[in-house]
Amino acid sequence: AIGSIGGTINQLNEISTTIANAVKEQGTATSDIANNVQQANTGTVEVSSNITNVTDAAVQTGVSSNEVLSAANDMTGKARALKEQVEAFLNEIHTI
Repeated sequence: AIGSIGGTINQLNEISTTIANAVKEQGTATSDIANNVQQANTGTVEVSSNITNVTDAAVQTGVSSNEVLSAANDMTGKARALKEQVEAFLNEIHTI
């Protein structure tokens, strides 16, 4: 009977060792998953930051484009006014 009990204890010990190893492997897998999630989160934060930077650059480009358009329109107006003044001057000279 004592031998049988000893055998049962050995079997329980083997089962406990197997369970402990399985728990250890599960812990390692969980840790790997957590690390992968952290890396994915870091990548997401970087992508989000890059999108924000691109958006800011696009807004600034729009502002600059509007400034260039305004300056071009202003120059067009001044060129027309100068042309009119030159034509008026030339007309005045021809009448003299």
